[in-house]
Amino acid sequence: MRVGSDELDIVAFDGETLVVVEVRYRRGTTPRDALLSLTPTKQKRLRRAALGLLERWPFERELRVDLAAVCDRGFELLENVLTF
Repeated sequence: MRVGSDELDIVAFDGETLVVVEVRYRRGTTPRDALLSLTPTKQKRLRRAALGLLERWPFERELRVDLAAVCDRGFELLENVLTF
């Protein structure tokens, strides 16, 4: 989903919580390497996009940002990777 010049990979609900999931893939490594690829610049863009989503559609719900780290050998999901 595009929010201005930024992109959100997955937007969903977990019960009453609005969840934005950033998906990071790294070929042939471990999920931890994909997690480490969330640079400060990417975090800033992700935060801006998530807040832009709330401006576009003002949900009266909690917002959570998760990170899905994917590699050839596995998958790891981390909840609440950004604070607002």
